Amino acid sequence: DLHHNILPKTNKKHFDANLLNKTTSNIDALNTLDSYDRFIHSATHLFTEGEFKHPIRDITDLIILYQELPSQEQPALNESQDTPNWSLLLTRAEALGLNEYVLLALYFVLFYLEDKDAAQQLKLQLEHNVIMAKVTLPAYELVFRLDDTIPKNQKHSFGLFWLYMRSHLIKMPLHVLIPHICRKFIHNMKEKFKEEPVNGANK
Repeated sequence: DLHHNILPKTNKKHFDANLLNKTTSNIDALNTLDSYDRFIHSATHLFTEGEFKHPIRDITDLIILYQELPSQEQPALNESQDTPNWSLLLTRAEALGLNEYVLLALYFVLFYLEDKDAAQQLKLQLEHNVIMAKVTLPAYELVFRLDDTIPKNQKHSFGLFWLYMRSHLIKMPLHVLIPHICRKFIHNMKEKFKEEPVNGANK
């Protein structure tokens, strides 16, 4: 994924992907991202997406990436040895302007790792935003818990709808989003009309 930007240019948090820290694999000598930026890259993709085909698998991938982070400080970061990995990760995310996506990712990673104190600490930071606290966070909790793209109930249906809309709002300003949704609606209606048999056609 080193060949493209993580976020589209219409996203307010868009940045030059060349700012990501690259390293060379000791196994096959391929260029890749360092462990912190690998996590940030995956977290940003997941928490700007609007469709969740394999949510538990996606969280599991983030857990694995989290567990691959260095267990002690990097000398260049000038941090104490007892600084948690996620603290260093948030410092890096802040430098890239990706705090919200990484906070969300870390919260769910630590929640599923049953690090309750750390997860609660991160949740309190997320809940400073009312929409995040009342709508976005509960929607993600439902999606990851139910692990299904087919709505199980009204809350799940609304959660999926909100995260879909949120992903579009992240990627596009309203003056771009509204025409985009209209075009998509018209296209879907045309496709649906093609699939439905005309009255009496199959008789």
